[in-house]
Amino acid sequence: MDISEDLLCHLTTFLPWKTLITYCSSNKLLWIWYKTKTQIIENSIFVTSGAILQRYWNLVGYDSTKRYLDTLKIIFSRNINRPYNYKTVAIKQLYRNYYFMNPILNEEFKVWSPLFNTKNVETTREKYIISIGNKQEKSETMQTWRKLIQQMTILMYRNIKHSGSIRVVSCPYRNWDTTPPTPMAALERVKVYANIYKHGTGKRKRFDVPKKHIPTRYWHSRNQFTQSFHALQCMNVKKGNRARVLVSFKIFRSPDKSYEWFLKCNFHKIDIYCF
Repeated sequence: MDISEDLLCHLTTFLPWKTLITYCSSNKLLWIWYKTKTQIIENSIFVTSGAILQRYWNLVGYDSTKRYLDTLKIIFSRNINRPYNYKTVAIKQLYRNYYFMNPILNEEFKVWSPLFNTKNVETTREKYIISIGNKQEKSETMQTWRKLIQQMTILMYRNIKHSGSIRVVSCPYRNWDTTPPTPMAALERVKVYANIYKHGTGKRKRFDVPKKHIPTRYWHSRNQFTQSFHALQCMNVKKGNRARVLVSFKIFRSPDKSYEWFLKCNFHKIDIYCF
């Protein structure tokens, strides 16, 4: 049975906002209709994602000049190059362990790193190691990245009892005091890590441990990319010159000193730019 265009447009108003945008972008006529009915997408967002918006406004403040869709783009993009608000980072305790949380999405805190050269990617027997930043790089995005990690060390010092020393793994502290705030000079180059294998090392006595698949997107232009589907297709950094990674932050205590805590950066996804 054929459905009239007017009725079809009316039925789309009951779709969730993500499905609505995807469906309208598949048809030129619907896309023109969608561009003229901006209030429909705003109503759909407020119904399905109103709680997320409310938590964001409670932390950051309400801005009447921004559309709901623009606010959700800031929340879900997890980019470091936007004007970043450090109130969106929280620390949570679970028994004796501590985690960094995103209080807006109620999930583990993750953020996209600044762009770096693919020559900074090293491979050892068990791990991928990426160095982000150097002494010469002082862009606004890089400074925001360093201030974010500095803010995390302050949160650890304030919320973890009997924490006298906070260290970021791989950062050269030299003679600087490890009591937060961590000096910006120590955060000039931060290393992020990822395991190559799913568990343990690559070689064992009876069998080989399979490699871990790190989701990789290879961007060929601003709007086109191909993605990896298994471990043999991922982490081919030779295809591009620039890349960025999705970073999470792990908190753990020193096994030797009960007052010393560490912050380690791990990555889970990577975007490689081939253009």
